This record gives sequence, structure tokens and C-alpha cells, in this order.
Amino acid sequence: MRADWTQPYYNQRIDLSSNICYDIYNIKIKLDLTKYNDPFYSYKILSEFYNIDIKNIAIGLGLSELITRLFIFIKNQNMSLTIIGEPTWQLTTLLQAEYNIPQGNDFAYIASPNGNNGNIESIQSLLKQYKYIILDEAYADFYKEDVTFSDRVITLKTLSKSYALPGVRFGYMFADNSITNEIQKIRPGHVTIGNIDYYLPFILNDIKNHVKRMNETKKYLIDNNYCSYSYTNFVLVNDTTIFNNNFKLKSNRLALTNLEIIKKCLKIN
Repeated sequence: MRADWTQPYYNQRIDLSSNICYDIYNIKIKLDLTKYNDPFYSYKILSEFYNIDIKNIAIGLGLSELITRLFIFIKNQNMSLTIIGEPTWQLTTLLQAEYNIPQGNDFAYIASPNGNNGNIESIQSLLKQYKYIILDEAYADFYKEDVTFSDRVITLKTLSKSYALPGVRFGYMFADNSITNEIQKIRPGHVTIGNIDYYLPFILNDIKNHVKRMNETKKYLIDNNYCSYSYTNFVLVNDTTIFNNNFKLKSNRLALTNLEIIKKCLKIN
């Protein structure tokens, strides 16, 4: 369940409850919310950075907007969908029910790593069972550097998780152009926020540094038995009382932050 929207959300504690890392060394960006942005330059930057043809890329105003378009596409094509993994992203199950998409073997949606428990899943066996795989790699930068992409795999990524930038609403996908062509037909008129194309090359090149910092924190917490292993930007802590005075948690899930902040809050030199 989401937080109560009738009550203040933020408090004095660092909020590490929503799978968004708190990294003091990330690039500080200033978006221009007074103008529409020409998305072509963002497409060009993504194409050159990942070495993927621009026709195989679609940008969304956040990953949830792209997911919605994908499910509309599946519905319009009278195709079926199976959501793999438990627990899964609640939005996907809600959209499948809302659009009345039947269960079947046309598409399979899977998040790897999983945004709830941090586990990874193999898609090799799924490729034998389903025509297309929608592979949500929102957290994948935290355990591997390559992008999974083929004519049968639709890969989803987002700056919200890769670089702790939920406010820029920048999600993107790689897919066969027969799919991206249909996805682009139903895109909204505005999919990027003003000035994002200026910062995008710096952000993409700095993701590795951000991930390295967060994984250093993860390793420290695991090595000192504060938590179990996760392939994502968060860990599942063993004892929440150790962290509750300084961090806002969601259940026992702790999004990562800089190691010096963790040590300071735990009063460790």
C-alpha cells in the first residue's frame, strides 16, 4: 500500500523507504518545468550510449507511463499476458485487470531484479514458453552492466532507480521496431521534461559511479550481518530498530545511501 496521502509524507529522518537511494555525490540537476523538451536529442543520446538503433527505443514520462502504453498495445492486439514473479509490481496486475487482458503465452512480464525482494530471475526458460518477454530492468544496473535486448525481449529501464532521479520522470525501453512503432503511436505529446537532454549524457556516464558507491554500502551492511543480500538498490535489514532513529524504512527494506552516512548514523568510525 502507498503512504496515506492525507498526511505529511516527509519528516526529519532520511527517507529510504521507497527504493530511491540517497546519494550526496550524484550530479545535481535543474530541470525547466516551464517548457516542453524536444525528445529527439534524448533519443539520440540513448542510441549512442547503448549502441541501439533509435527506432528500437521508446521514452516514457516515467516507467509507469511506458508500462501503460505496453499493456494498451497488448490489449489492442488481442494478445495475452502472464505476469511472472511474486510479489510483483502492483501496477502491472492492476493494468491487466483494468484492460481485461487474458492470461496466456503471448507476453510475459517479469522484473529482474525484483523490486520487492531483490531476487533475480532467468528469462531463458521463459523464452521457450512465451513469444515476447517484457523484462523490467529498473534495478539491473546494481548487479550487471550490459542491457538484455533482442527482437523478443522488451527491456525497461528508468533513471528513478539507476540514478535515484524519480522526479525527472524518465523511463525508456528497447524493443523490436515493430513494437516501438506501435508504442509510439499512442505516446503522449510530452514525454521529457525541459533540460533533461543537457544532463542526460552526464547522468548515463555517472551511473556506474553511483552504483559503485551504493554497492560499497551494500557490501558493508552484508559483511557486518546487518542485512541479507539483494541484487538491487536496497537491502532487507535484519533488525530495523538499529536504523529507525535516522532512516524512514518500509517494513524491513532499506534503500541504500552513502557509506559515511550509514556509519555516522550507526556511530561507527
